[in-house]
Amino acid sequence: MTREGRLQREKLRLQAAEWFEEGVPQAKLARRLGASRQAVHVWHKKWENGGIQALHSAGPSGRRPPVSEDEFAQVAEALKQGPAAHGFTGQVWTLARIRRVIKEATGADYTTPSGVWRLLKRHGWSRQTRPNPRRTPHHGPPRPAAAAHPTSPGPGHRIPRSHPPGLEPTTVNPINKGQ
Repeated sequence: MTREGRLQREKLRLQAAEWFEEGVPQAKLARRLGASRQAVHVWHKKWENGGIQALHSAGPSGRRPPVSEDEFAQVAEALKQGPAAHGFTGQVWTLARIRRVIKEATGADYTTPSGVWRLLKRHGWSRQTRPNPRRTPHHGPPRPAAAAHPTSPGPGHRIPRSHPPGLEPTTVNPINKGQ
């Protein structure tokens, strides 16, 4: 859940706490807040046991990333220096090389390349590829437009079929022709 989503849910819980104090029934609160009755019941139990403090957001759930935002800034600066600055030959960053730079800069040890990739992606970095000469556009002189076949009806005209759509003619195996 995003930070905004967590704050919005917290706002609903705190509004519910005010109405709990006024004695508003849980089912009515659920309708007013657009929440499920089960959620309001859980909020009510938390409110009964811990007061309004128990309804505040506990922050983001899940595991904390091994590299903080500040640490990633250090990693980004190290990557901008290029692979040669870190003792690598060539000018290509691989996930294994980036993993080593992360370890040197922050001490965080990513065990799989996918973890390194997710970290980079989360910070807006993208995969760069070398240009493939087969996929580069042709830069020679323009090619002449293909002439229409003399018997072609031209653009926008359909060629009539000899069979209905979906009923393609069957092929006959020449070996078993008579069977």
